[in-house]
Amino acid sequence: MVVQGKANLYISFNQAYEWDTFDGQAILEGAGDIVCELACPVSRYGK
Repeated sequence: MVVQGKANLYISFNQAYEWDTFDGQAILEGAGDIVCELACPVSRYGK
């Protein structure tokens, strides 16, 4: 929905792992959007 422009925000209360979000983040950032966590301004991989 976010990529289609139908949503500006996606909230999940479940813990996500890096491999759950990396592909979607790459697509969104390629389109000029940002992906972040509430506790951290930028999602980091390879912690």
